[in-house]
Amino acid sequence: MYPINGNITLLPELKKRGFKLYYLSNFPDDIFDEVFNGYEFFKFFDGGLISSRVKCIKPDIKIFEIIIEKYSLSKNECLFIDDIEINTKAAQFLELKVSALWDLQIFLHKLKKFLLVEKNSFWMLRNSLPLPC
Repeated sequence: MYPINGNITLLPELKKRGFKLYYLSNFPDDIFDEVFNGYEFFKFFDGGLISSRVKCIKPDIKIFEIIIEKYSLSKNECLFIDDIEINTKAAQFLELKVSALWDLQIFLHKLKKFLLVEKNSFWMLRNSLPLPC
């Protein structure tokens, strides 16, 4: 398992701009700690949830409610980013702003537009590993 470099290069820039970053992943519990400790980019996150640890998996809307409650997030200040459409649709159902991460260049264009409009928003980013999240 290797990080997707295009994704993780965004993290330091977003932190520098003052954004809160959270991961929400369907990553397997039995190897998450090893991965978490093995990659430096996790230091940019303010927290996160692993689905196996909360016994709920994306796209179940309950997992979005869990992370929002755990970190006292405001739904209208969150942007959920994921590369799986059904997960973004679930987040939209809860009235979260969403962005698909299928093409990095398209995503970066949308991100620039969002940054101009939502200067104090919080971010929920999926972890940047090539596994379903």
